[in-house]
Amino acid sequence: MASALINAGPASAATQTQGIDVSHHQSDRGAISWGQVRSAGQRFVYVKATEGYSYSDPAYRANRDGAAAAGLLHGAYHFARPDSGAGDALAEAEQFVGVVGRSLTGQLPPVLDLEDDGGLSSAALITWTRTFLGEVERLTGRVPVIYTSPSFWRTELADSHAFTRHPLWIAHYTTGAPSIPGGWAAYTFWQNTNAYSVSGITGAVDHNFFNGTVAELQALAGGGASNPYTPGEVCGDGYTVIDQAALGGSSGTVYLLYNAGNQANCVTTIKRTNIGTASATKAYLEVQGRSRVTDSGSFAYYAGPVRAEAGNTCVKWGGAVGANAYDSPFEHCG
Repeated sequence: MASALINAGPASAATQTQGIDVSHHQSDRGAISWGQVRSAGQRFVYVKATEGYSYSDPAYRANRDGAAAAGLLHGAYHFARPDSGAGDALAEAEQFVGVVGRSLTGQLPPVLDLEDDGGLSSAALITWTRTFLGEVERLTGRVPVIYTSPSFWRTELADSHAFTRHPLWIAHYTTGAPSIPGGWAAYTFWQNTNAYSVSGITGAVDHNFFNGTVAELQALAGGGASNPYTPGEVCGDGYTVIDQAALGGSSGTVYLLYNAGNQANCVTTIKRTNIGTASATKAYLEVQGRSRVTDSGSFAYYAGPVRAEAGNTCVKWGGAVGANAYDSPFEHCG
């Protein structure tokens, strides 16, 4: 993937889970011993599958199958080559899914690797990205991850905040915490160096942290139960989602909904991990000039609904699952 800086910095949080990403470049230097990779403490791998609308990585299947046999959680990524040709985003999405398959049960979510703007304007690249992601989700039923760097997202996609429902894989080679662009509350994956050395692989490899535990990573891969509740069901008839924020570690999502009939907002936090088991979960809503209303406790599926009338008044909203939290500014004032 990206190659810019070479600084390596270990994550400080005890709940970080280590992993790598590979392509044929690693296999070309020598056979990968996936058992050694796992024994060295790595717990997941993302494998390059495709690039553009016609290229398939020749080592994809061998890398995928080897990682799976060694007990590593695995997923696939597509290196984007956007262009202005009609249907390019759809063609690249179809190429990707054609190689990795539509059924990704037990695998980490598919990834769009954005490093090349293809000469597109920010508006055109945003449209391209939305089209690609939507088609992959339609074909696989999985919400794709976005891989990008802070500088690329802020410059080439104008720091768009339109994609926060997609987990973020941030590439930022720093010894401190990575910079988070685009309105995301936190990263799900962090690529912290492209110069990592691990037993079982010849030469350097990209190293990553998942922002959560192995159990949470397994849940992200589809190994855990799904939450049977939707934000609309929690808030009730007439409410429509107008904003949302994914929480770190894929632990949950905070939703802001609006009911045009009574000009009321509603907030709920839907858990994505430890589903069915009571754990600390919170949702809150604060209408500007009024006291904050909070629903906080030990809940099995969700916190909320927290409702308040807020016609033509700004609101602050947020929530948390465990230590993973989101707090908005005052917004949605109309």
